Amino acid sequence: MQNIYQRKIRVVVNSKYQEILNDFLDGFLATTKDFIDIKLFVVHNGLSVPDLPNIISSEFPPGVFGSLALGPLIEQFLDEKAEVIIDLNDDLWFSKGWLEDGL
Repeated sequence: MQNIYQRKIRVVVNSKYQEILNDFLDGFLATTKDFIDIKLFVVHNGLSVPDLPNIISSEFPPGVFGSLALGPLIEQFLDEKAEVIIDLNDDLWFSKGWLEDGL
């Protein structure tokens, strides 16, 4: 049986403001670094997204948020056989162990 750090986890965050996204990324990356198959999809309209292997920039035209952006990503995650799919707000603060507790 896989331990939780080996699970295929896909996370989506919608963001409109660079400063809020930056704060989100600081906390998210610091608290999920032990997971080996986690990918964060950042849905945005022209923000600067770090070029890291586990972060995917999903740029959409203005006004395309919510289900219009999330629907195709969910289909992709299901095709990839993701075990866990998480949709997060960009204004969250993370504490150590939040994902472990949730899983």
